[in-house]
Amino acid sequence: MRVDGSPEGGTTASPTAGALPSECTPLVRFKGVVYQGLGYTNQVGEKIGWAREAECLDVTGEGPLFTQGSPEVRVSVVRGYPPTAVLAASVSNTLYSVYVADTVPPAEREAIVRDLAE
Repeated sequence: MRVDGSPEGGTTASPTAGALPSECTPLVRFKGVVYQGLGYTNQVGEKIGWAREAECLDVTGEGPLFTQGSPEVRVSVVRGYPPTAVLAASVSNTLYSVYVADTVPPAEREAIVRDLAE
């Protein structure tokens, strides 16, 4: 399934997910919600499952896209935030990528990223 809810298979993420042609925005999909990678943190809690990563097809100008062959990444909750809004994926033993749901308004996304970077 695409970011915009239409079927998978060679189609790109919608512009609302922050994807533009020839640009790869880090995206994951967890339980039907698309999250955009926006920063880093070390404030994580328990692991809650696996999210599908969007594949980067910037060479072809298609941007990120979800396919059945897209890799999966283990995701965790972020302390102080519901998993419906924010997730984290391990980058190293002490650093995690912050993924914020596309349903979170832009101003709130910026505040979350600032808060978690401290």
